[in-house]
Amino acid sequence: MTHTKFEQQFLNYCRKRLGLTSETPILLAVSGGVDSMVMLHLFHRLHFNISVAHCNFNLRGSASDEDDKLCEVICKTWDVPFYHQKFETKLFAKENGISIQMAARELRYNWFDELTEKYNFEFIATAHHSNDQAETILLNLISGKGVGSLRGIPSRNKKIIRPLLSFSKKEILAYAVKNNIEWGEDASNSSTDYERNYIRHKVLPNLQELNPSIQENLFRLGNRMEEMNFLVDEYSKSLLEPCIQKQSDFVKINFTSFMHHPSKNYLIWLALKDFGFGGNIIEDIIAALQESGKTFYSNQYTLRIDRENFILQEINADFSFEAKIRSSVKKINLPGGELIFQPNFKFELTTSIREENTAFIDASRLQFPLAIRTWKNGDSFYPLGMNQKKKLSDYFIDKKLPIHQKNKKLLLMNGEDIVWILGDRLDHRYRITNNTTSVLRMKWEVYE
Repeated sequence: MTHTKFEQQFLNYCRKRLGLTSETPILLAVSGGVDSMVMLHLFHRLHFNISVAHCNFNLRGSASDEDDKLCEVICKTWDVPFYHQKFETKLFAKENGISIQMAARELRYNWFDELTEKYNFEFIATAHHSNDQAETILLNLISGKGVGSLRGIPSRNKKIIRPLLSFSKKEILAYAVKNNIEWGEDASNSSTDYERNYIRHKVLPNLQELNPSIQENLFRLGNRMEEMNFLVDEYSKSLLEPCIQKQSDFVKINFTSFMHHPSKNYLIWLALKDFGFGGNIIEDIIAALQESGKTFYSNQYTLRIDRENFILQEINADFSFEAKIRSSVKKINLPGGELIFQPNFKFELTTSIREENTAFIDASRLQFPLAIRTWKNGDSFYPLGMNQKKKLSDYFIDKKLPIHQKNKKLLLMNGEDIVWILGDRLDHRYRITNNTTSVLRMKWEVYE
C-alpha cells in the first residue's frame, strides 16, 4: 500500500516515538470531532489493532446523539469493535459539586479504565495535536506551574498515548477534507467560557500577530523541554541519590548536602516531587528550612523538617488530621492540597457558582475559629440542595468513592457542623441566599 507523506509521518511517530506495532491492542477515544475521526481513519487505514470508545455526555441534545451514531456507523462499516456509553453529565456534576468539564473528564477516564481492564487494551489513544500542545504550555505558564510543565502534553503518559501530537490542526483538517472524512462539530469549541478556549480564540491569535510561528515555536519548546528534562533528571539523580535513605516506614532526605549548590531550590523540588510536593508548597518548605519540627502535607505524604533532614511518611488508612483556622488565615497547607480563603467576596446570586473545588459560603453563619479534620463514622450533613440530613458514610457509598479516597476526605467544621467536604459538597445550611450579606470564597487547590 502506498502511503501519503502525512500517513507515513503518522506511522513513523507511532512506531518510533510510541513503540506501537500492528498487534498492539489500542482503544481509541473517538468523540466524532475531526481530530479523533482522522485518528480513527489513520489507524484503520494502516491496519493497527484498534477498538473505539465513544462517550455521549448528553450535553448537546440531538447533536450528541448524531456524533454517537456517526461513530457507530463508521466502526460497523470498517468492522472495528465499538463501545459507547451515555452519561448524565450535568446530574453527575451537580451531585458531586464539580464543573461540567471535570465531570466529563472523570466519567470518561473511569470508563476507559474499565474497558482497558476488561478487554486488555495496552494503550488508550487520544487525538491531541500540536495546537493543543501550544495551548497547554501557555496555560501552564500563566498558572505558574513548574519548569517541567513547559514540556506540555507528553506523547505518552502511562497508558495514554497521543499519536497526533506532532500534527497541527490545519494539517489534520486538510487530511480530513482530502480523504472525505465525516465529522461532527462541537459548538462548545467556539465558546470563550473555558480557559483553554479563551487561549485558543483570544490569546493565541493576538500572539500570532506578533509572531505567525508562535504555535510551531511553542510545540518545539515542548519537545526541547521534554528532552532537557531527561538530561537534567539524569544529572540530578547523581546528586540526590546519595542524600536519600529509604527505611521501612519513612524516607529521610539530607538537604544540607546540596544547600550550597546554585540550583538548590530546583534540587529540593526534584527530591520532593515524587512525594507529591510541588508548586507554591515548595517555596513554603524552602522558607522553613531552619524551622525544625515544621510539618507539610502532600496528597500522600507528610513531610517533617528535622534539623538537616526531610522526614517523609506515607499517609495511610488510619491517618487522622485536625487543625484550627482563625479568621486571619488566608491559606493553609493540608494533606492533599492548599486551602485558600477569600473573605468579603463580591458575589451575586445571578453569578455562576460552578467553580471547580470552590465553595461560596454565607460568612454570617460562621464562628471562628473553624476547624479542618478528617471524617469519621457518625458524621452527617445536609448535602447542598437537600433539606434532609445524610450520613457521610452513605454519601460516599452513593458516590462510589474508593476507600483510599474516602479515608483522605477533609471536612471544614463550624463547631459541630460540617460546612464543606473539601473539593466536594457544601452543606445546604451554609449556601448563599437572598439574605446573605457577606460571602467567604474558599478554593481547594489539590496537589497533583
